[in-house]
Amino acid sequence: MITESVRFRVYVVMTVVTFCSSSSHVSELTEIVFKVHGDEIVLSSHYTEDVYSESLSMCALMCLLQKKCCVASFSDETSICRLDKSENCCAVTNIVVGSRALKRNKYFPPVCIECVSFGMSLYKIIEITATWSEAMNNCICFGGSLAEIETEAESGFITNEIFTRNTGAVGYWLGGYNFKNDSDFEWISKPNERMPYTNYAPNEPNQPASKNCLMAFKDFNFEWVDGYCHFKGAYICEF
Repeated sequence: MITESVRFRVYVVMTVVTFCSSSSHVSELTEIVFKVHGDEIVLSSHYTEDVYSESLSMCALMCLLQKKCCVASFSDETSICRLDKSENCCAVTNIVVGSRALKRNKYFPPVCIECVSFGMSLYKIIEITATWSEAMNNCICFGGSLAEIETEAESGFITNEIFTRNTGAVGYWLGGYNFKNDSDFEWISKPNERMPYTNYAPNEPNQPASKNCLMAFKDFNFEWVDGYCHFKGAYICEF
């Protein structure tokens, strides 16, 4: 019997390339990366659909063609492809030998309810409080990431949006962290890189030994401060 405590979990990366073509040329080329997790199957729910597939790669393609599919699984024994159309990139899986789960590295929802847009990004401002790690994981499950603000214009837009809502939130988690305890915050997507833009409040960050997560803080007009990562705050997801 295989148990979770002894099972060796591995994944490989699968790249699916799709294109739309005319008789004379390729008009569009898209590359999507899936992580393939061995011995996992997506749990059945009212969001899932089981369809026949000739191969793992065809299952990945079927997921790609479903606008709300972020996770799928394929059974080598039955050739059944289970598509999860909940738009939850952290859909629950179970251990099943001979099945493989596919999870998109990036997913952009076709409809972002109550989102606001700026430039090429959509933002979902979430008032339900969470720790920094919980906020990060929740954004991933929605198909995005904690917001990474990289220009003064983007910062001004987000700050104005927060002020306009005036929800009373103490602060909003952003996708910056400082786990090296050196006051040098980094964005999640760009580890070991200096932030191209910062909007720190005066004398911030000021406690690198204990406050390691980045927050736009109300008491400083939503300028950035270092915060205790376990603090429960609102947060902003970016897609």
